[in-house]
Amino acid sequence: MDAAKARRVFTEHAEVMVEVDVDGVACWSTPAVLAELTDEGTGDDATGVHLLPGFDPYVIAPIGHRAHTVPDGFIDRVSRAAGWISPVLLVDGIVRGVWSHELKNGTFAIAVEPFAKVTAATKKAATTAAGRYGELFDADVRLTWVAG
Repeated sequence: MDAAKARRVFTEHAEVMVEVDVDGVACWSTPAVLAELTDEGTGDDATGVHLLPGFDPYVIAPIGHRAHTVPDGFIDRVSRAAGWISPVLLVDGIVRGVWSHELKNGTFAIAVEPFAKVTAATKKAATTAAGRYGELFDADVRLTWVAG
């Protein structure tokens, strides 16, 4: 999307956007996402759990912006050699691990490698997120957690 089109889309949806400060940088969010990331959320530590595919636009960002979403020491697990961008486990806007998959004999097998210990609520929400891939590929889903 070119800059002019991006400005038009942003202007059309400005009434639902909220400006937030992230380490001195003006950023934009929707009220719902902002509530999830602040004390106004539900209190459930796994409300925003997603299994984003490789090369997802959320992860493809300038290195300076990734500093806000990928914990120190893990950028090389997300942005790998030869420009490969890994599928990621996203928890409340922060990359908390990477995952791989294999579709074979009607089973979509997902292996998640978290960067640190995850809660039971996160595991449950990741299982729900994995189910969406099963629907997409019309396959049974098997999710495993792998120590990194």
